[in-house]
Amino acid sequence: QNLIPELVSKFQCGDQNTLNGVLQTANSIFKSYRNQYKSQELYRELKYVLDNFVGTSAGPKPFLDLFKQTVALIEGSQDAAVLRQLFQNLYVILRIYFSLHSQELPEVFEDTMSDWMGEFHKFLIYENSELESTTDE
Repeated sequence: QNLIPELVSKFQCGDQNTLNGVLQTANSIFKSYRNQYKSQELYRELKYVLDNFVGTSAGPKPFLDLFKQTVALIEGSQDAAVLRQLFQNLYVILRIYFSLHSQELPEVFEDTMSDWMGEFHKFLIYENSELESTTDE
């Protein structure tokens, strides 16, 4: 019960490596939702996670704020090493986002759909020569 609030408290740590560890921990927990059968126990757990990790429609939304903060850092950086770390964190954020949608579309995500999709669109058209591979792979 205390793990989720503890993870959320680390969202503002400022250290991208620490944040990656926090996100990897959350991802390892939440990815189990992808393959579980619907049950009352699962929905109780999802509600707890959504309320405390993602936020509520009327209240703070720490997960969306973290996503937007990561996007802003990507947009403001030209350092390839920093960008790689930020994109690694963004990748894990997106895996968590997917896991939390695997049972159904939660109301908090439905209510913030334009925020999420607007940021997703940026990366469909994103280009940065510093991150391009020189190999054909």
